[in-house]
Amino acid sequence: MQERSKKRRERLVRRAAQRIHRHGYTRTTLAEVAKSARMPPGGIYYYFKTKDALVHAIVDLRMQELEKLVGSWAGLPGPKEKLIALINVWRDDSEVDARYGCPLGSLCSELAKGGGKAAEAAARPLERIRQWSEQQFRQCGHGDAAGLAEHLVMALQGASLVANAFRDPDALLRETARLKQWIESL
Repeated sequence: MQERSKKRRERLVRRAAQRIHRHGYTRTTLAEVAKSARMPPGGIYYYFKTKDALVHAIVDLRMQELEKLVGSWAGLPGPKEKLIALINVWRDDSEVDARYGCPLGSLCSELAKGGGKAAEAAARPLERIRQWSEQQFRQCGHGDAAGLAEHLVMALQGASLVANAFRDPDALLRETARLKQWIESL
């Protein structure tokens, strides 16, 4: 793919990710994505034949962003600090999550209702967070690293859901503070 074409595709994926996060998968059309990317409505079909193909591209983008984030924590002193850095992502996104929900969890939730390959793909970033968290808990010496990782991901997603439902970013701030205390106590 030529450089210009790659940049257009990337712009489409980023606009689609933003639009789907704010308005939902079901309420977002390919034509709206094209318009938000300043592209003719038919132009999007050159890059994505279906919304599901676009979802796969969004998931790939989220995975790249996640790997970059995880990589940025490599220099932190230990696994507890890395887990706290993860929790801080939710803390830092509290305003956005309270308004639109977690970009990872809300897409998973919406697509899970219909099942299929797009739903499976949407779960990949959360699964990666769970696996990464399990590694950190294991490095802390915890025998139930898988259970603790599952608990952390569920707590973060639940906090995002409640903050969104009540339009209350402070709820997410309170829960992330509790989660950080929990990590420190382990």
